Amino acid sequence: SKTLPSVLALSAEGNRIALMWTDRDAEIWDLSRGTKVVTLSGARRPGERSRVLLDDKGTRAVVWRERENDDRTQTLFVGSPVIWDVDGGRALTTIDATDTRPIGFALGGKRVVLTGRTAESQTATIWDVDTNKPVAPPQDGVETLPTIAPGGRWVTTIDRERDVRVWNAETGAYRRFGAELLQRAEADADGWLV
Repeated sequence: SKTLPSVLALSAEGNRIALMWTDRDAEIWDLSRGTKVVTLSGARRPGERSRVLLDDKGTRAVVWRERENDDRTQTLFVGSPVIWDVDGGRALTTIDATDTRPIGFALGGKRVVLTGRTAESQTATIWDVDTNKPVAPPQDGVETLPTIAPGGRWVTTIDRERDVRVWNAETGAYRRFGAELLQRAEADADGWLV
């Protein structure tokens, strides 16, 4: 009997879908043609769950693995996320950041937004896919999962002090806004909130 996929990921443009199963490698399908584009070989490991996200056009995928701890009270991230060139059918790079989970792509697949944990807090990082390095150092004290704005230029988090951080995905620079200031904010000519 055929098994159903355990994970689905759809590109923002709706043209490609990623399917992951518990018993075989992930596949990316072109929905307009009804054809398989690529199999992501090696993305699956016994005893672990693989997860996948696609960029807006479905031309890049990021795959990571996770498992539950022994008493099933916490999800642990296993290894490092891998970025795939879907059309080329090959792994582009392994993100050199363990214990992290991708949240999504930004800037048309040029960046991956990651979250992770240290002993003290949650972190957020914007990762440059081409250089395989963070755009800026990981930020500690993040209390919420990063949110990527439509278009992928901006990323937001809320920090331990309950301030909102608005990040530029291109540069990694961010501005901090207290909740009371954010209610009155307007964007300047460069798109920054002022």
